Amino acid sequence: MLFRSREDYAQRRDAVEASLRGALALVDGYAREGLVPLAPIQEIHLDGDWGVTLYVGDEGTQVRLGQGDLPQKLGRLHRVLEALRAEGRKAEVIHLDDRTHPDRVGVRLAGGSSTQEGTGVAPAPARDGGAREGPGRRRGRDAPLARR
Repeated sequence: MLFRSREDYAQRRDAVEASLRGALALVDGYAREGLVPLAPIQEIHLDGDWGVTLYVGDEGTQVRLGQGDLPQKLGRLHRVLEALRAEGRKAEVIHLDDRTHPDRVGVRLAGGSSTQEGTGVAPAPARDGGAREGPGRRRGRDAPLARR
């Protein structure tokens, strides 16, 4: 969360405004990458610990970008969305926030379907109904997409 109250904002104004400028730059980069026709941004969540999470498209697909390397991550996101679209599949969550292996993309498919062909999307276990996890804390839940 960027700030919790007016007082918090006033105390951290420079940092908050820098984050907001970064979010606007992200929207610009998203459009330049040609992602808007594939999946328009519905929401942007900024978090000091987890980084950026987008909710995109009519289904509200969660896209966990994390922190740093946003132009490269947007390029990978474009390739993943195109590949899913070509196969007629939809994602529930797309992880581009793997700090250990930043070149990997994890995808949890919507509807429980899975494949290891074409997009390289591997099956992911269904949600266990446990506590909500933050980005980067999903080990064992989402299978990585083949390196691109």
